[in-house]
Order: sequence, then structure tokens, then C-alpha cells
Amino acid sequence: MTTLRSQAALISSSDVVPASCPRNATDSSGVLIVNEYDRWSDAIDTLLDWRDAPHVDSDCLVSAIDFAVDQRGAEVAAPASILATEDGEITFEWRSKRSAVIVTIIGSGLAEYTVMQDCRVVKEHLLRRNPQTRKLEIEGD
Repeated sequence: MTTLRSQAALISSSDVVPASCPRNATDSSGVLIVNEYDRWSDAIDTLLDWRDAPHVDSDCLVSAIDFAVDQRGAEVAAPASILATEDGEITFEWRSKRSAVIVTIIGSGLAEYTVMQDCRVVKEHLLRRNPQTRKLEIEGD
């Protein structure tokens, strides 16, 4: 039997550090610190702006917005970048010094999850929307 594991738990695991900055925090000099919730909100606004973009697949866009809202609610660090591919897919990318996590929404309720370390792929999974939770989850390990 195929089991599904929560994809959010993997992105917030050792691959990417979870968000920890409280909303509306300031540093010691009084400068506002933008937190991960706000960064996700900005990303969602950007995705919403792409609704009429001819190069973005509408099924991918809906799934990307759902994914972003789920990740924001799970307090996962916002991605370093979000981009639309030539094929209409939408890619989220998190980077650190020697690694990257890439989630590419490839269709309605379907995504590819890749972890790279030192320019090599170390994990690859297919994410599929779980009909009960409506979240993208890793399909079987």
C-alpha cells in the first residue's frame, strides 16, 4: 500500500530552517524585520498577479497558491525565489550555502520535490495532493 507523508514536514526539516521571527519584530536599532509569514504573503500576492499571465498554466497556478498558503500556515521559511517556467509550471526554490530544495508544481495537485547538496541530487520525490487533507504530500518512500 502506498503511504503519504507530509511534505511540509520535509521542507521544514533539516533541508530548510523553519521560520522563527515573530510578526512585526524590530532589530536593536528599531528597523522592521520582515518575517517569513509576510514573505509568504508577498509570494502569494505575486502568484495571484500571475492569474492572467498567458505563460502560466492555470492548474499549476491554483496548486502553487494552495501550496504557498499551506507552507505559510505551517511556518515554513519562505523560498528564495518563485518562478514560472516556459512550460507554465511554477518552481519554488530554497537555498543555503551548499544545498537547495526545489518544488516544481507540474500540474493540478502534482509537484516534483528535489533536494540538492554540493550540486548533486540527493532526494527526489513526486508530491501528490492528498484528497483528504488537500495538501501536497510525498507519495510513498
